Amino acid sequence: MVRTHSRKPPQRHYQKMRAVFSICYFTCCRVSEALQLEREDIVGNRTVFRKRTTKTKQTREVAIHPRLAEILAMAELFTRGYLFPGRDGKKSMTRQAADQTLRTACDYLGLQGFSTHSNRRTAATRLNNQGVPLRVI
Repeated sequence: MVRTHSRKPPQRHYQKMRAVFSICYFTCCRVSEALQLEREDIVGNRTVFRKRTTKTKQTREVAIHPRLAEILAMAELFTRGYLFPGRDGKKSMTRQAADQTLRTACDYLGLQGFSTHSNRRTAATRLNNQGVPLRVI
C-alpha cells in the first residue's frame, strides 16, 4: 500500500475520533448522531440516541459492546455536556470536522473509498449477515 499523503493525522484527536467512528460501527448510527451524544446519553451499559438528534426522530437505546466500552474509556471523553464538543465548546463537533479528520487519516494510510458513512454500512451488513432482520437494523 502506497501512502498518498505524508502528513500524519493530529494525535490530539486520535482517541476522540476513534471513539466517534467506533460508536458508529458498534451501534450502527449515523456520524451526526454520534457527534450529538452527550454524557447523559451513556446510561450504564447503554447508549441512548435521543429523538431530537436522530434522522427518524425516534429515541432508541443500543447496548455498549465491551470493545466499544474499552475505546470510550481510552478516549477520556468529557464528563458532562457533549462527548465530542466543537472548538467553541458550546456545540458539538461538526460532521465536516469529523469528515476532514477521517480524510486526513485515510490519505495518510493510502485508503480510498472510505467515508463517515462507511462504518454504518459495514455495521448494517455485519448485522444482516448474522441474521438480524432489516427492519430491526
